Amino acid sequence: MITRAVLPSSLAEQRRKKLIACDEIKGTEVIIDGYNVLITTESVLAREIVLCDDGFIRDIKGVFGKYKWTEVTDVALTEILTVLSENSPSLILFLFDSQVSKSGELARHVREMLTQFGLEGDVRTSRSVDHELKTCNAVVATSDGNIIDFIEKVIDIPQHIMKSRGATPLQF
Repeated sequence: MITRAVLPSSLAEQRRKKLIACDEIKGTEVIIDGYNVLITTESVLAREIVLCDDGFIRDIKGVFGKYKWTEVTDVALTEILTVLSENSPSLILFLFDSQVSKSGELARHVREMLTQFGLEGDVRTSRSVDHELKTCNAVVATSDGNIIDFIEKVIDIPQHIMKSRGATPLQF
């Protein structure tokens, strides 16, 4: 957990400069690091998060490649889609790692929820989510430092949700 939260000050500052507020995505394309944002949002709901030196919140669960769909999943997805709905991006694309069990089912479910929320977008699985995010020309929703280092603009949807709920992360 400490290695995810404590960073060299120069790296932390570079990442903070890329972070934009969710209310700055109106009319933009947003690509969402599906599992990263979903797991971190579930962690916000469980109050299992840490505020890192780079200004992003990260989960303390350590899921890494395994994900279990629970009753909290729909609550987290509703929170995520509410943030997106309130901030009106022009297009939304969720990317889920195809290597994770039941990603296709989750993608179908999120696609249905996009429709219910009246949001323009799509959901798909990919064998190379990180590469797609690193090379896209859109705002990316993630807290994955390895991706943030390669992109220009990033939003932290779980942090937005955390603040709106008045939750407090752990800090080092």
